[in-house]
Amino acid sequence: MTAEQAFVEMVQTLMRRSGGLEAGCRVCLGTVKEVNRKEGTCVVERDGSPELNDVRLNAVIDEKITNSFTVIPSEGSYVLVLLLGVDTEGLILATSKIDRVVVQTGDVSLDVSADGVVMNGGKLGGLIDIAKLTQKVNALIDAFNAHTHTIPPGAISTQGSATTQATVAPVSVPAIQKGADKLDKGDYEDERVKH
Repeated sequence: MTAEQAFVEMVQTLMRRSGGLEAGCRVCLGTVKEVNRKEGTCVVERDGSPELNDVRLNAVIDEKITNSFTVIPSEGSYVLVLLLGVDTEGLILATSKIDRVVVQTGDVSLDVSADGVVMNGGKLGGLIDIAKLTQKVNALIDAFNAHTHTIPPGAISTQGSATTQATVAPVSVPAIQKGADKLDKGDYEDERVKH
């Protein structure tokens, strides 16, 4: 017995015990032919049975619902479909391979796939590697704090009452009196979001 068959048998046993099968519900195994993310549905092919169209990815399909957790199966993956009532209206219960998971609650969204993680539509760009940023900024602060200039002889002309004069020795410009403070990632890290 395969894992898929064992899962189907377990679900059917639970449904029989709860009276679900007598109420017109049943579970079948199929393969995802195509997914329509916009509609929140997929087409499922079954061995020896007709294709199931408009199989729901969520229990309810309603544009007004803004809070959802959607597991989107990969095309070609095995799925368990709960068939509701006589009209063979279906709902995905489980999948053997996930294409992506999309979470939406209010203005906050999370889209997880093999391509990466996109939060809130990705408007703000990629996440910052906080340790690398802190190292680079602190290296800049070190360079700033240690920076001096040496002006070579003759580079500065001066004017006096007698004749034009120039410096005869190098002029050193000292480092700044108060250096910039080093950064600590705690100054700007949002610890609620980590990667």
